[in-house]
Amino acid sequence: MPELSTGLVIAGAYADKVRRTLFAQLKDSIKAGTLSAQDVARGAAELNRLLFEILVNKLGLDKGDVVRVRIAYDVQGSSIVWHLNTLRVEAFRRIPDEDVEAKVREALEAQKAPGEAAEAPAETGAAEAPSPSSLVASAELLGRTVDGGLLYTLKSGSGENVGLALVEDRAGAAVVDAVIVPGEGSPLRVYSKTDEPLEAFEDRPELVVEAVRTGRPAELDKETAQNLLKERMSKLSS
Repeated sequence: MPELSTGLVIAGAYADKVRRTLFAQLKDSIKAGTLSAQDVARGAAELNRLLFEILVNKLGLDKGDVVRVRIAYDVQGSSIVWHLNTLRVEAFRRIPDEDVEAKVREALEAQKAPGEAAEAPAETGAAEAPSPSSLVASAELLGRTVDGGLLYTLKSGSGENVGLALVEDRAGAAVVDAVIVPGEGSPLRVYSKTDEPLEAFEDRPELVVEAVRTGRPAELDKETAQNLLKERMSKLSS
């Protein structure tokens, strides 16, 4: 019994993902003539009507929230029969960027000892962490993610892979969320908002490099960095 899975996708794009996934899974049947494109479109529309009721009317999700839908189905004649008892819906509410940034600032301020934090490097002579500008020289597109973003490999001046950058749409403008793992020193996470649409990044990797270099870096522990890298690789569309 085949199963349709949307992967992680923003709520505003679930219907298109259901349709594209179903067509991809049934392309051989369409080529063989046992199903028509209209049959597949009809089946996708039936499921999408149910999901709209669940996601929008019942759960009240916003377009930027993330969902994952799984459901088994059979093909009977020219019809797609959904096994509704297997329907599984996962929903993840998105926290607004401004709320996240405010909480990050609060946490950072709480770690500072008044009057000491700003002068500590000068007093101790501790070396500053490498900046993204010195670590990242180029970016190479790996592909699209299951929720419509772009994933880039970040490379050093010598061509070594030093991290990943995830580029996603936020209200019509792209944001870049990069994880950099240098050969020495602590891993970094760099978050940068841009004025460019997501589509501009697909053919211009230099925009990724610029965003990473101008973004605000924060240190990560190595375990967190590795988990983030694995999570992002798992989001690549097959």
